[in-house]
Amino acid sequence: MKNVTLSICEEFHCIGGDCPDTCCAGWKINIDKATDAYYQSVTGDFGELLQSKIDRSSEPHHFIMDKNLRCPFLREDNLCSIYRNLGEDKLSETCTQFPRGQLKMTNLVFSYLSFACPEMVRMAFSSKDPLSLSVTETESTPTAPSQNSALEDFYLESLMVGISIAQNRSFSIRERLALCILYYQQQQHAIDYGTFSSEYSTLFSNQEICHQLISAESLPASDILLRLRLFRLICLSIKIGTEEPHLMQIYNAFLSIYQQHDTNWLIDNLEDIFSSFHDLDIESEHLLVYLYLRYTACCSSTGVIASAMIFIVVFYVSYQCFLAFATLEKGSSLDQNERIRIISRLSRLYEHNSAEFPNLLQLLMEHDLDRPESLFQLI
Repeated sequence: MKNVTLSICEEFHCIGGDCPDTCCAGWKINIDKATDAYYQSVTGDFGELLQSKIDRSSEPHHFIMDKNLRCPFLREDNLCSIYRNLGEDKLSETCTQFPRGQLKMTNLVFSYLSFACPEMVRMAFSSKDPLSLSVTETESTPTAPSQNSALEDFYLESLMVGISIAQNRSFSIRERLALCILYYQQQQHAIDYGTFSSEYSTLFSNQEICHQLISAESLPASDILLRLRLFRLICLSIKIGTEEPHLMQIYNAFLSIYQQHDTNWLIDNLEDIFSSFHDLDIESEHLLVYLYLRYTACCSSTGVIASAMIFIVVFYVSYQCFLAFATLEKGSSLDQNERIRIISRLSRLYEHNSAEFPNLLQLLMEHDLDRPESLFQLI
């Protein structure tokens, strides 16, 4: 069994009440069956409070959030009253595991810490060096035929080459994204035909060939209006208004700016802002590495890893647009804490709506935004 994760995850620890955000608000908090059975056995005043704050009308059972979408057991100091009254071992699996997550295949496990946690983003952004990928192997009896093992090794190879491209600082962020779009497209062809060779991995690991692939003649210019079109589609398709008021505020600023100014003004000002993001290339690199791990793992389970690059581009462009319009609204550049807040809230929004990904992919296909040519123009 091979376990894949970012090495930085080993250094993580929750900072509790010192966190600038809380993972106990803004989304549904499910309760696993074993923990819920224990909660039903709790007596006294706290037991009565527990029963009154749990919705058992549908599966999975979950806490009833207050009017501000905070867990009813989250205190004003952002600490947990269940933890205080019953102990850490009586928290639900959702509460004890977050921000940790795993995506398991037969003989391969992708482990990650979600960027919905601002402390995890802060840790990543504090590093000036490339984030390293850790691959460890534990002894276990393979539970699937060798064909599955070959496919899973192919997924792992795709991820490792994709991350190496994302961390190649001799290319711009845009060029790295373009190379990964091309690479994942070729890897998808290999999967479709059942040929799990390292041919394209070898090609895309060659610096000279990569420079030829993203020459000025072959990489189309960015299309800002296409970015705005995607941004609006995404914001309308996910529950931004009810779940993320901070992001909704930025989206409303976008709508106001969009209505007040003509196209030329928008293009000129956004070009300047997007260009200024080059100063944030190391942060962008770390974000992309996380996204490669997260979405390569997700899409490997469906056998369509080319979709990983679609979701990576969608997330990255969404983040860039939120950042740009927050900058316009503020009238100056955002500091790192403000950027971290946008990333963590956006990560939370995407993860909470992961069940909508097939519909989102269909929406992008309907607007021809899933094709490599469109992805090149979006980045």
